Amino acid sequence: MHELSLCRSIYTIVRRAVPDRRVVAILLDVGALRQVVAPTLEYCWRIVTEDTALAGSDLRVRTIPGAL
Repeated sequence: MHELSLCRSIYTIVRRAVPDRRVVAILLDVGALRQVVAPTLEYCWRIVTEDTALAGSDLRVRTIPGAL
């Protein structure tokens, strides 16, 4: 489940970018060919942010279609 490690990395990036602000949502574009399962990523986000400053924030994933 690489989605969990992705969420940990996203968490670190967000906390560094906005350490003193309330975060409501993170908007994330993911390419369809990246083999990331969006519902799993959103679920892992809740696990990673539980009892942290980002608890209650949404990870909103938009899948970008692949192109030839």
